[in-house]
Amino acid sequence: MHVDSIDGESMYSVLIDVVKFIRKSLCFENSTWMLCFGKLTWPRMSDLIVSNFLFKKVPDDASKLADFQKIVKCTSNFEASLKELMIMASSDDKDERLSKFADNVEVHFASRKKVEILAKARNQLLQSDFRLPEDGTRRNSKVEDHDNAESSSDLVVDLLFTSERCVVSEAASQLMMLVHGTLKDVCLSSSRVGLEFYHSARDSLLLYEAIIPVKFERQLDSINHSAVLIHNDCHYLSQEILGLAFEYRSDFPASMKELVVFADLAPRFQMLAEEVLQRQIKLVIYNLKQVTFRPELTRPRIFLSTVLFEAPLSPLNK
Repeated sequence: MHVDSIDGESMYSVLIDVVKFIRKSLCFENSTWMLCFGKLTWPRMSDLIVSNFLFKKVPDDASKLADFQKIVKCTSNFEASLKELMIMASSDDKDERLSKFADNVEVHFASRKKVEILAKARNQLLQSDFRLPEDGTRRNSKVEDHDNAESSSDLVVDLLFTSERCVVSEAASQLMMLVHGTLKDVCLSSSRVGLEFYHSARDSLLLYEAIIPVKFERQLDSINHSAVLIHNDCHYLSQEILGLAFEYRSDFPASMKELVVFADLAPRFQMLAEEVLQRQIKLVIYNLKQVTFRPELTRPRIFLSTVLFEAPLSPLNK
């Protein structure tokens, strides 16, 4: 029989009937004999239940964690019945192996999912190339390929708290999709799991701040599309961050609603955007001075700088 088809309540009921039979027919209702029998059999029995039933029942999706609570309750009732039958010592919490495993399943599940979420965010950021979409290098361009048009349009985003739009990197777009997906899982989870997911979302956003400026340090020292996209990303992320709590707080577990904070992250991205912008302005000023005082420099160099900054939409153009 497949483990998915096994009902916890039914299985525990059968085991209780077996223990009752042993207590009555083999141990003759003798409590001392039952305790001795329990010391000999319970460690092995509990290991088998954990490995062959509880472990395999651990959900792989946050939406199914609520269903696992039924198994947690059945498991607790099962151990309480075993204590009444004297197969477990009522004063020894060490024997409550099943309940301890079941109670910690949420934590183990959440920790594993947190590692997966952060690994996914990190890989997305490390694999990003920060190139503008082909139709983003000039205004009012016509995209012939329909699939490319749809892909490019996903990277032109509306800023939440302004009437502006801007082109962002694929990395920033994917990162926010991951964050939104994680917060949706928070809404379907218990407080313990939800808290881990909440920290996963925060840490994923902080990975952008930790990885991208270092990865593109060389590009930030020159005038190019990467610097423009990083600037736009930071504006986009800062505004999205300010909207996260408003969007999801009402559906969070009750005990989390007052603990969830994202607004403190927004200024970090605003400052990073300003730093990138100021560096680019200094580079433009330096290049203009070079052209002014060194006539041998060619005009196409100025034209190239202008074209690079025409590519993105607001807010950088302002």
